[in-house]
Amino acid sequence: MANRAPTYNPAMNLVLLWGIRLGILLLLFTPLIHWRDTVFPWVVPKAIWSRSLIEAVFAMWVVLAIRRPEYRPRRSWLVLIFALLVLAALIAAFFGVSFQRSFWSNFERMQGVFDLLHWGVLLFVLIWTVRGVRQWRLILNGMVAMGFAVGLLGIAQRLGGSVPLFRLMGPQERLDITLGNPTYVGGYMVTVCMIALGLLADSLTSGATATWLERRGGRSRARGVGRPWNAGNAWPLRVYRAATAVLAVWVIGETGSRGALAALVGGIFFAGLLYAVWGRGARLRAAAAAVAAAIVVVVPLSLFARQSPALQALGGITPVFERTFGEAGEGAAAERSVGARMAL
Repeated sequence: MANRAPTYNPAMNLVLLWGIRLGILLLLFTPLIHWRDTVFPWVVPKAIWSRSLIEAVFAMWVVLAIRRPEYRPRRSWLVLIFALLVLAALIAAFFGVSFQRSFWSNFERMQGVFDLLHWGVLLFVLIWTVRGVRQWRLILNGMVAMGFAVGLLGIAQRLGGSVPLFRLMGPQERLDITLGNPTYVGGYMVTVCMIALGLLADSLTSGATATWLERRGGRSRARGVGRPWNAGNAWPLRVYRAATAVLAVWVIGETGSRGALAALVGGIFFAGLLYAVWGRGARLRAAAAAVAAAIVVVVPLSLFARQSPALQALGGITPVFERTFGEAGEGAAAERSVGARMAL
């Protein structure tokens, strides 16, 4: 009797796929997760939330990949690069002071190789299940929306307001919002800012802004209501993305994180350089080239002239300038230098 290929219920495949998508959606809320009754209430609950969701998403993907060949692993340079990163982290952990601390981290940080492996697994699942530019845009728009919400919470913290469900936030010299650490907030908002700027640039050179709104407008027109999608309709969404980027820059300044500031400047420089070479739209390419050129000129000058009265005066504007150009920056820079020499 000939062997028959196994048959699977298509409905279950759909359940698995939408379960993965729901898990990815819930992961976007990680920056807001906290619980006052845990140790380090801003950090530990986030790790439990994100790792549990990633493990559930991975388990569903394994079953889906067994049932559907098109969702099985395929060659990817991004996967290879991340695998090399994990390997480097393992080697560093092995030769470090404490392999246990390097691998598992601690409750205050909840990082380490174990955490890196989880995010690597999520990356693999995203690569093998998210199909097409439209699906990626939905995820990126979700990240921008969550970043906008975190930015609004940052405004509330700076003003000393009390926000329901987030009463653990208190006045701080450097904003830590819902992440419990200004450096974490800075790194997160750099990502939000770059994604918002990328989506904004994309919408200015294509009809990419439409996505769900365009489909909704199409259904409305089929019923005889609404107006056709055009560039004018896209401006509210573009203004929102630009506002999110500006809000993210403000939050980065209020965190006082110089690493985040350097990452933002470096990210804008390389993004501008790449867009000037391969981007679409002559005006945007020229603007991107101008921004990259300005960074090349301004950054070295500001570093060489950091003791000048003009730059010293910037220290009173925002914590990141105070830590970069003011007296606070000199002490912090010395501490970093000592730490680097100890590590070497």
